[in-house]
Amino acid sequence: MRITVRNKDGFSIVMVLVSAALLGLLALGFSEMIGGAMKGQKNVQNAVDFDILKTSMNMVLNTKACDGAFKNAAGNSVELSFPGSMLLGTNIIAAASPVPIAKVLQGNSLIAEQGGNLGGGMTISKLELVDAIYDGDQTVGGVPYKAFVATLNVEATKAAGSYGKQSPQQKFSVRLLILPNAANTLGTVQRCDNYSGSSWEDISSDTLPFDYNCDYKMLIPNYPTGSGPRRVTVIATYNNGNVIQSDFSSGNTASIFRATKNRAVVDGGVTTPAITFRRCR
Repeated sequence: MRITVRNKDGFSIVMVLVSAALLGLLALGFSEMIGGAMKGQKNVQNAVDFDILKTSMNMVLNTKACDGAFKNAAGNSVELSFPGSMLLGTNIIAAASPVPIAKVLQGNSLIAEQGGNLGGGMTISKLELVDAIYDGDQTVGGVPYKAFVATLNVEATKAAGSYGKQSPQQKFSVRLLILPNAANTLGTVQRCDNYSGSSWEDISSDTLPFDYNCDYKMLIPNYPTGSGPRRVTVIATYNNGNVIQSDFSSGNTASIFRATKNRAVVDGGVTTPAITFRRCR
């Protein structure tokens, strides 16, 4: 007869320890898996949040909402200093000294803010103008501005340990119109000139040079012809900064000089009233 002896005292300490170790390893693996999934989800969310910021910035920079959008820490329009001598193409921002922007607004709505939280542990770490290249003078609504082609740098920083690029960055090109002070040593950023669909502006009363980045047209109410005066509107096809000209048909030309934009010189040196319009890109 075989006698079977059963262990009626339960599991041994060794079995318990082995089971606990296995459960611990399983829990650790599960925890790592959950942690990786959460980090991956946060990385995707960070990318989405930064894309939303880029879209919002483009909406501001490429519309009239850009006018007055750049503010400093005091809540005033950002200011830039001018060098003593400023020729076309001069970059007035040194590489080592970008101009900080505290906030970018769309009307009264905040679009971006230095140190602002974008969600998912990501914050805006840089909001600055890194260059501003002088592009000539430009008059808008009778107000003389200095125009600059500038680069706006936006950079964010993710939370420590995040997946992917830790500091996503985007640079935007924007044409700024800056109002200089009386001494011409400092100017405030008041307007932008990036938005498409700019309308024609009457500049007949100003005496500033013609801007190479703008289109011009002339309206001559009484253009003299052999059959009598007639109304003519033509696009200027030549611009050297001091004069614009148009040769719109055989033997029919018109010229307008920077200092007398309300008059046109037509065939034979005849001077006649005119209205000069500008549309900038």
